[in-house]
Amino acid sequence: MIQHQHWEDSIRILVTDEQHHGSIQAFIPHRIEDKPLDGAADALIYSLWVDEAHRGHEVAKHLIETVERELKRCGIANVAISWDGRDSPLWVLHWYERLGYEEEALGHQCSTLLKRL
Repeated sequence: MIQHQHWEDSIRILVTDEQHHGSIQAFIPHRIEDKPLDGAADALIYSLWVDEAHRGHEVAKHLIETVERELKRCGIANVAISWDGRDSPLWVLHWYERLGYEEEALGHQCSTLLKRL
């Protein structure tokens, strides 16, 4: 299921894979000052989740590809995604990099990555 939610300050895209118990969300702010990476990104992908029983079967990759297609349909050229080492292992950061995301902002145990769609 793909749902576009129109909020006062943004458009939010929710992609849910009910069969494989996974979901992902994206945030497209209306205001320039709310754009991720000081305006370098037009949208932010967040809340990627796949049920443990369905991990390792490319469900997460499919969810990211789906939300990226939706973002492109909305005219988004650059998207950011955040990795937080307090919640996710290092291999997740490297997985994002294999999907074409490049580190733009580094912090203590966290990174924000950028991808041109």
